[in-house]
Amino acid sequence: MDTSRSMLGGALMRNQKIANMLSEHILRSTTDQVFIAEFDFSLQILQPWSSKTEDLDRAIHKVGWDANSRYGGTAIYDSIYRAVRDQFVGQPALTADTANSILLFSDGEDTWSHAEMKDVIEICQRAHAAIYVDAGEKTLRELAASTGGQVFYAVDQPTALADLKTIENALRNRYSLVYTPSNIKNDGKFHSIKLTTSKNGLITVRSGYYAPGKADQ
Repeated sequence: MDTSRSMLGGALMRNQKIANMLSEHILRSTTDQVFIAEFDFSLQILQPWSSKTEDLDRAIHKVGWDANSRYGGTAIYDSIYRAVRDQFVGQPALTADTANSILLFSDGEDTWSHAEMKDVIEICQRAHAAIYVDAGEKTLRELAASTGGQVFYAVDQPTALADLKTIENALRNRYSLVYTPSNIKNDGKFHSIKLTTSKNGLITVRSGYYAPGKADQ
């Protein structure tokens, strides 16, 4: 959750309400786990992985409490990269064979990051982590599309809950398609793919995959 100066006030309160909807109406305590993080020029984990609604709501309530005492600047790419690296890649026992995702609340104005979008897309692809973005700039829409996520526009509470249920449906109802490219190379590089159906708008897929490198063989 972006707590930079451009997101404080009404925007932050709105985002907190949507996050509360997620913990109270979407979370399944027997199967799901969520972590809560805030960022401006740096990332802070307010609640490590938890399946308890009360823990998550408490952390959501604290988002932005220290905003006035922190420096300005927004590091969206750095923050996403660190979150995926530390919470997904760095903890495989928590995320093995699961639907990994980041629900990102930000206006998309990155003024601080050292990481670039391609770095974020790469680590998300490796961690099979989809980015779901609440509105945001064109760059964040590209980030969502490249990781197999989506953009949603929660203009009011009923719309927000409907959007969260759409995201839930996408995460809980997935299919794995397996194929072997005719020119497969174990080069450790990213390879683009395109999946189409007879009807548009029915599928959401990642933009490609990383082939195993020689060290992975």
